[in-house]
Amino acid sequence: MSLSLVDLIRLTCISLSGNLLRSSLTTVGVFMGVAAVSATLQVGNISHAVIAKKLAEREAPQIRIAMWGEVGLKLEDMEFLRHRLKGIRAISAAIWLGSNKKVIFQAVDAKPNIFAVSQDHLLTSGRRLIKGRFFSLMILLAIDL
Repeated sequence: MSLSLVDLIRLTCISLSGNLLRSSLTTVGVFMGVAAVSATLQVGNISHAVIAKKLAEREAPQIRIAMWGEVGLKLEDMEFLRHRLKGIRAISAAIWLGSNKKVIFQAVDAKPNIFAVSQDHLLTSGRRLIKGRFFSLMILLAIDL
């Protein structure tokens, strides 16, 4: 004693029309649940694509050499690495000179973080210069550090 397809559709329509508010809220809930599951699954794909794009912009991989204490890399060391590492696009160096120097500009006191960087720093760091220019080596040597 099974129902025919026509009887099943008729019975379903009668049941749904008997309680319109409950039927419409159930329908909305089902659609919201499906949308939430779909969005959750897409978060992983979207974040993977964003990370891959950011790494492609920086042209990874990168190598960072950090040294502490009195010993530091010199320009000769950078040239040595430039000639020994085949296929690199750029190599740069940066050294933190501290933030203990007081700077006054237009009556505003500040203690900026001061970094000395080499010429290709923008290529290797992924940063960009918004305004202004870098100081030359001669100007840096003239400042009393």
